[in-house]
Amino acid sequence: LQVFEDLPWKSCTVGDVLLIRRSQPLPCDVLVLASAESSGAFYVSTKSLDGETNPKEGKLAPTLSGVVVSSGESEISGHVAKDLDVHLEQPSPNLLEINGAVSVDGQVAGIGLANFALR
Repeated sequence: LQVFEDLPWKSCTVGDVLLIRRSQPLPCDVLVLASAESSGAFYVSTKSLDGETNPKEGKLAPTLSGVVVSSGESEISGHVAKDLDVHLEQPSPNLLEINGAVSVDGQVAGIGLANFALR
């Protein structure tokens, strides 16, 4: 069982699993692995990207359901409970396009912009 550590943003690297609580700023663009919402929805302010003040809704990819096991909201610990691989296409000049695939215990599904929280 891994415990989340409180680290400066500059320490984040590709592949890290981050615990981001409601209303906390994002240190980088992230693929959302879990949501506090039972529907898998999450909301992100994109004001710094497009000037819009209304939060944008994202959705947890169904394949990712149950990937992260948490000890609960009061505990800052958790772990990735399944075999997880993420593959993304090379960066695109189009800010509104992210395509890739996620494999969970051998089950593969596509992922896109709606599954990411953008800084």
